[in-house]
Amino acid sequence: MKKIFKYLIVMFLMINFAKAENINGWFVSFGGGFSSASTDFKDGSKSWQSGEQDIDGLAMSLKLGYGVSDDLTIYLFRNSVIGKYENDPSDDAYGNCVSGLGFNYYLDSSNIFYIIAGAGEGEFSKVSDAVDDTYIGDGYMLGFGVNLTSNWHLELTHLRTDIDDRVDNNRISLETQATQVLINYYWH
Repeated sequence: MKKIFKYLIVMFLMINFAKAENINGWFVSFGGGFSSASTDFKDGSKSWQSGEQDIDGLAMSLKLGYGVSDDLTIYLFRNSVIGKYENDPSDDAYGNCVSGLGFNYYLDSSNIFYIIAGAGEGEFSKVSDAVDDTYIGDGYMLGFGVNLTSNWHLELTHLRTDIDDRVDNNRISLETQATQVLINYYWH
């Protein structure tokens, strides 16, 4: 977690703020970065032990939306954390994802700083088996963004998933909280 904040401080110091263009109309955004997450396995399956486990890995973001006004964009999103847990019995990569409806609300007239919020479906799955073994629950996203240019954005997001699901005969109950640092490109 300390590494994330060190990188974030360096990135903010490198920013050359300029008035950003408003996102009016349709846009698509894709981003990548890194994440740090902690998962509390309350009721494990497939040899998982109950308790908290950490995961550091790749962060990804995808958005499809519309600029409603100078201050507000609304979008469908999918933010993901992909990595390996330290105590995973199978040594596989896992994905913790939130997909849903979100928005960016700009805090100033220069359209540089904005807050991020979203809610929808939370997912937990083994990357190699995501089609057959995806556990579903609630997902939430909160964050803060900065326009580096009219197309490049730096975003710090916090994801939370609450999963209590059964797939076939395997039940899993877990809660994940993740912090992501992302660089997103907006096509508009």
